[in-house]
Amino acid sequence: MHAQLPPVFGKEYEGKYEKDTRVRVFLAPQRVVWQAGEELVKKPEAILKKGNGQADLNTHNDLTLTSNDTEKGGILLDFGKEIHGGLQLVSANTKNAKPVRLRIRFGESAAEAMAEGLYGEHNATNDHAIRDMLVELPWLGKTEIGNTGFRFARI
Repeated sequence: MHAQLPPVFGKEYEGKYEKDTRVRVFLAPQRVVWQAGEELVKKPEAILKKGNGQADLNTHNDLTLTSNDTEKGGILLDFGKEIHGGLQLVSANTKNAKPVRLRIRFGESAAEAMAEGLYGEHNATNDHAIRDMLVELPWLGKTEIGNTGFRFARI
């Protein structure tokens, strides 16, 4: 099958592009391995359900992570098998309708994803792919991050 660009791209683009034949599949995590503080993590089981890529403002049945001055909410997810890809994070209501910052750590093992040192000696080995990162999620939006091999992801 020959790839084709939209008509707005003229003949000067001919032979200068390549079609990606890969298929994307969105896989829900298989289980929650760990969570930080019952008061800081609400409805962790919600993240195990198949999503639709959009925030749902009607059900109020979303995973909620909160932080305070001394503790940060967190969750470690197990996808059941080593895979290659990333995470699609859909955010619903956020405090003050502003973006929120999250730290994401990918790991081939639970220990790797739980490593504490960001960009330090004991991090999630950021060689070959960024596996330990800070990201911002928009209010009522979707963000896709990661391009790595992993089985576990810590948010």
